[in-house]
Order: sequence, then structure tokens, then C-alpha cells
Amino acid sequence: QSVLDRDTQSLHPTFVEYIDGARLYLENEADKEVPAVRDIKLHFCNFIRKMIKSFSLETCHTLLKRDLRRSLFTLFAGWSGRFGRPLGHTSSSQDIEEKPCSELQLSALQAMSALLCCGPCFNPQGLAEDGVLYPWLDMLLASHDDKIYQLARETVVLLLECNPDIGPLLDWVVDRCYTGAPEVADGCFLALATIFSARSYIYRIISVLIRFAFEFPGCRRCQVHSMRLPLPQKLKCRRKLETVKIMTRNICRHMLRVMCLELVRMETSPESLCKLDLTLVIFDGFIIQFTSYSY
Repeated sequence: QSVLDRDTQSLHPTFVEYIDGARLYLENEADKEVPAVRDIKLHFCNFIRKMIKSFSLETCHTLLKRDLRRSLFTLFAGWSGRFGRPLGHTSSSQDIEEKPCSELQLSALQAMSALLCCGPCFNPQGLAEDGVLYPWLDMLLASHDDKIYQLARETVVLLLECNPDIGPLLDWVVDRCYTGAPEVADGCFLALATIFSARSYIYRIISVLIRFAFEFPGCRRCQVHSMRLPLPQKLKCRRKLETVKIMTRNICRHMLRVMCLELVRMETSPESLCKLDLTLVIFDGFIIQFTSYSY
């Protein structure tokens, strides 16, 4: 029997029924902390994560229905300890900030990330301006646990990859390069560097970066408006300028290769050439802005 339904290319109803049945059972057992139930929760989280990760990003677009993904995400958020607070879940007093993340909490976070990035976001409003998912991402990016921090970076990259039409998401990532704590800003910058090669962002991401890289007096977000600090200057303050220069030059080389290939594919109409020429001009300014500082 095929794992995917032949007509819809979604997960076969047999597997969907099993997953939904397990979800309902575990929702009713939510208050029980006996070892047997805890083990079932752990295995269920790992099963969902590994199942989603076994499919390509393209297949994930139709793998699970949005309602099921939302329900599973909410269930796992309740198991993630203090990391569920930004999503409205309460955690026990034992979940102090300094306490290491438990195995179940980490598995729940990994499953949540997999569900969130399994195709377009199941809750687009959560990624709207001031959406409920951003404080959660902030908390993950601010974690000093290497596994959680790496998971957060991967989640941001996949969210950008799977939701190219949600403008506030890209705006938020760029914003946090300015306004976030050092680890948050670094994670967002590296996510942007990773997503640079995505074709769907080839023109949009450059214009957004330039718009935020210079003074932006019309910005409604007071924190960005008050700082007015170009990204390279802030990164310079963190004594990572040389690393940023090298990374930027590598990104530039890759982007130029991508744009040359794109030009070959495009019809050489005046509109297309004008668009490419404008992009190259902006891109040139972006390179200068990032590489012209010295200690």
C-alpha cells in the first residue's frame, strides 16, 4: 500500500487516521505524567518529525491538512515546557530558564518545527505583522542550548523557503537583524544568507535589505526607526566584520551566478533588462555597504 494517496498526493487516510487517533488519545492523557505516557509522547513526537523529514519540501505542500498540522502543533506546544509560553501554554514552576531542555521538550520542539515548515504555514495570521509565532521564534533564537538554536535557525530558513508570499515574515527577519539580541540577530542574518540563493527571493530580498539597511524614517516600527543603524555597523560592533565580509563576498558571487543563469532563461525584453539592471545597481550598493568598513 502506498504511503501517499495517488489522487491528492497527501498522506494516505490510513496513516492520517492513526495520527489523529493518537493525537486524541494523548490530548485526553495530557495531565498524566506517568513514565508510560511520557514515553508514548516522546515516540509520537519523533515519529511525526521523522515522517515529515522523510519527504521532500515539494511533497510536504500536500502531505498533511492544515487543521491536522495546527492541532498537532498545539498539542506539542503543551509538551515543550517554557517554550510553549509565547503560544499561550502555561508551564510548571520547575521549568526555570536556566534548566536544560528535557528530551521530551526538545522532541516536541523539533516536531513543532517540522509541522510549521511542512508546506505553507497552517496559520498565516501567525506570521502576519505582530503574529503570535514571532515571540516563539525569538525565544528559540535566544536559547543558549546549541540544539535549540540550530533548530531555530533551520526553522527560520524553512519558513522563508515555504512562505515566499508572506511579506511580514521577511520583514521580521530583517528587523531582528537590527533589534534582536546578538544571538537572535546573528541567527536571522545567517538565515537570510542561506535563503539568498532561493530563486523566489532573488529580487525581493535585495530590495527589502536595502530598504532596511538605510535610514527608514517612514517605518511604523518605533524600534527600527529609533535605531537607524545600518546592519554592517551593528555587526561590526560585534567584532565579526571580517567574517561578514567573507560571507557577503561569497553570497555576492553566488547571487551573480544565479542572476546570470536567470538572464539566460529570461527573454531579453526591455522590461526584463531594466529589472536586472536595477537589481545589479542596488546589489552593487549593497556590496559596498557591507564591505567598505574597516577596524
